[in-house]
Amino acid sequence: MNQLELSVRQFVESLNLKKPLSELPIKDARNFLELIQSTSIKKKEVEIKDFIIEDGKIKIRLIRPISCDQEILPMIVYAHGGGWILGSKNTHDRLIREIVSGTKSALIFVDYDRSPEETYPTAIIQTYVAMKYFVDQAFNYKLDTNRLVIMGDSVGGNIATVVTMLANQFGYPKIHYQALFYPVTDSEMDTNSYYKFKDGPWLTKESMEWFWNAYAPDKSIRQNFTLSPLRAPKNILAKLPPTLIITDENDVLRDEGELYAHRLMEAGVDVFAIRIVGTMHDFLMINEISNSLPTKEAMNIIIDTLNKVFWSID
Repeated sequence: MNQLELSVRQFVESLNLKKPLSELPIKDARNFLELIQSTSIKKKEVEIKDFIIEDGKIKIRLIRPISCDQEILPMIVYAHGGGWILGSKNTHDRLIREIVSGTKSALIFVDYDRSPEETYPTAIIQTYVAMKYFVDQAFNYKLDTNRLVIMGDSVGGNIATVVTMLANQFGYPKIHYQALFYPVTDSEMDTNSYYKFKDGPWLTKESMEWFWNAYAPDKSIRQNFTLSPLRAPKNILAKLPPTLIITDENDVLRDEGELYAHRLMEAGVDVFAIRIVGTMHDFLMINEISNSLPTKEAMNIIIDTLNKVFWSID
């Protein structure tokens, strides 16, 4: 605990979870995260539209800055974290509002069908299909497909980078940048950070085992690079766009995120990777620590990086 910034440590100490999330009914586990994120907090004003595409199969939230109805804006596709089981447009509301407001972009939040009701590769397919839909309909939604970024946190980072690989394989659409926050990149769960932080704070090895068992119950396929992108061949990695990877100090996923950054670098991809000390997994999402210095500075990095990306593209 002494490796955590004060407000982050106080948040962890305030949690009153009597049993691990993995031992709760799915509904209760989801409600636990929703409850944590329901605390009153100031949020950026944005314009929000919720709708369903692909004949009712994929739920979408489209977020744009206030008073930009007639402007053609850069386009972000966002895949959310939550272990493929938890997380929603509500849990990530404050975070995506900050990104939209800070970058003056339009963000497509894919509210993909979660596990265990749906398993691999549903979340990947739905995210790719949603991205393709908005690229195809860019004129109607006033989106600039020449400034297309894909982004995700935790398992959403896994989904985002795999979707980017698929887009390269299919030859469409062209993704110009990917931003991955403490991403899941491997199914082995055997890194040093897994041993050091197996009991948390916050995310535990037990929870990750639960997440993997729900999303990809067939362990024999987990080393496929569309599940474990860290294991992708070099020729696949080499085609990925410039990448931002943010990891955090006290996190079972720390090492695999940083290993992925190194693998991308070795493949010739332009990578900006940074570890944020004094904080923990989900630190960008959790509302109660959004004013902590690690979170604020990391958000500044994200927004500054995206603005440079968006406005450097001709």
